[in-house]
Amino acid sequence: MKRKIISSILAVLLICILAVSVSAAGSASLSVSSKTVYRGSELKVVAKVSGVGQVSAGSVEVTYDSGLEWTGVTSKVNGVVVDYKLDQGRIIFYSMSGTKINGDLLELTFKVKNDAWFADNGIILKFEINGEKISASTAITVACSHKYGEWASDGAESHSHKCTICGKGETGSHSFDHDCDTTCDTCGFEREITHQFAEEWTSDETGHWHFCSVCGARSDEAEHVPGAEAGEYTDQLCTVCKYVMSTALGHTHKYDDTYESDENGHWKVCTGTRCGEATEAQPHVYDGNCDETCNDCGYVRQITHKDGEWEHNSASHWKTCTECSARLNEGEHNWDAGYVKVEANLDQTGIRVFRCIDCMAEREEVIPQTAITDPGGGLAWWIWLAIGAGGGVLLTSAVFIIIIVAGVNKKRGGRYRG
Repeated sequence: MKRKIISSILAVLLICILAVSVSAAGSASLSVSSKTVYRGSELKVVAKVSGVGQVSAGSVEVTYDSGLEWTGVTSKVNGVVVDYKLDQGRIIFYSMSGTKINGDLLELTFKVKNDAWFADNGIILKFEINGEKISASTAITVACSHKYGEWASDGAESHSHKCTICGKGETGSHSFDHDCDTTCDTCGFEREITHQFAEEWTSDETGHWHFCSVCGARSDEAEHVPGAEAGEYTDQLCTVCKYVMSTALGHTHKYDDTYESDENGHWKVCTGTRCGEATEAQPHVYDGNCDETCNDCGYVRQITHKDGEWEHNSASHWKTCTECSARLNEGEHNWDAGYVKVEANLDQTGIRVFRCIDCMAEREEVIPQTAITDPGGGLAWWIWLAIGAGGGVLLTSAVFIIIIVAGVNKKRGGRYRG
């Protein structure tokens, strides 16, 4: 209570001094090495003055709170000598040459007492220089360099500890490495947890268990329970987790004599009923580009011959493949109606030419000589020629007679008479 009263009085004095300093011509100020100090630490306070001119002598009254202890002072100006009384809280300074001061003047050293209150502590310097009074003040905070004790649980949610120096307490929430961690990393509080075990079994060669998906803890861990012995195609399994304890014994492949094939090649397949293993596919083997059947497996492929020019004989025509000489499109000639190359007459035979419309092959056919036919069936040809000539003479004579008679009748009366 006494210390609080002293602090209040110092604060009032500080306000009054500051009010006076505002109106004075000179001024002073204080700067400290730290605004926050700890018990047992050292504090440096530099006093700065300005506007006081040349100084031959002066004094300073030093006032401070009980949490501090003044331990010394030094001059910050060459030529200014200091003398001080720690027990009286007074400093005398002087200069033989009357030094002009405008800046740092004194540096005071304080020690923070080990029993100092953890509160603000004030320092006031009252200067009397050349008959002028000025003052300056500052406040520093004595803080605790906390030394906390061990954390202790406050229940299911938090923990706390206190400073062994000032008694200040701190609290915090429990911290765990993961959802399945049972122990608080800070205070050691133990909690109840529920693991998240998977439904599926996890196993190795020695046994099986259920894994917690959060922390990896194991549940229901046990050795394998062997099932039926391994067979040719069946594994031996654990009856609980289905772990393969022994693999199937396997078998020796026996390949069929016949080939399986497709357009790309052929292969053989193991005759085992549950195997189906096949040999590596091999390419087909043909005698030439036009060979249809693989020499090894008998696979028949579709081929396309390469047509050559038409060839023919008297009865048929065909084309020959340029790759394998096979006959293609072979067939009988398809003759057109033909054309007369040489006309037949009484003196010679004619020639008719026929052309195959597919391969353009040609054949010739003889046209017989022309001859006089015998309609009566008994007279020679020259007799018929004479008869024809006589008939022609008679017909011509008749025509002339008619013309002459018609002309005579016209002259006699213009009418024809019977």
